[in-house]
Amino acid sequence: MLKGLLQAFTAGVLLAASVGSANASSITVTGIGYGYTNVPMLLNGSTTVTNEYAVQILVNVGTRPYIAYCVDLFTGIGYDTYNTTIGNAMSYINGLRLAWVYTTYAGGVTNNDQAAAIQLAMWDIVHDNGDGLAAGNIRVQAGYSPTVVNQANSIIAASLGQTSYNATFLHNTVISSGAPAQTLITAYAAQIPEPSSMALMGVGSLLTLFGWFRRKK
Repeated sequence: MLKGLLQAFTAGVLLAASVGSANASSITVTGIGYGYTNVPMLLNGSTTVTNEYAVQILVNVGTRPYIAYCVDLFTGIGYDTYNTTIGNAMSYINGLRLAWVYTTYAGGVTNNDQAAAIQLAMWDIVHDNGDGLAAGNIRVQAGYSPTVVNQANSIIAASLGQTSYNATFLHNTVISSGAPAQTLITAYAAQIPEPSSMALMGVGSLLTLFGWFRRKK
């Protein structure tokens, strides 16, 4: 989640990997919750620090609010309404492991450190298969908040070999252009009504300031 222009990522591949019946719907990103917007990270071997939004993302599915986390670090999303395909934990790489992280830790978040640690752990699991935040393509700058980094590394270690189906993956595209937006993970799918059984009301006027959760230049 980095500030800047939305990049075209491989959302088509992700959606093609969906298993079971995927439901068309829409979501609205309404804000951010606990976490930090300035986590210094080194990405893809770069020695240049980029400040990342390791935060909860607040969304509405229809009219119901949910707390979500970003799955794909290198694709953006902002305050807007998106076309969404609802997928299960098998619809994303390491999705079963991510679902276990979400169901095990997300419900107990009460502060910024915990939320940031969950988000960092998820990015590391997705992009580096959980090799820790000091190695691989997803690294946190040395010396940054030992509390957050240690919590994240503990989550990564605990998640090894764990699986769960009790989370929902929201595969998003921009309504106006069909461009890919971040895939998000949120609450158990059974809590989200089928699109055919709920009236998805149009959200009022969209925010004119997007505040993309991408790289902060």
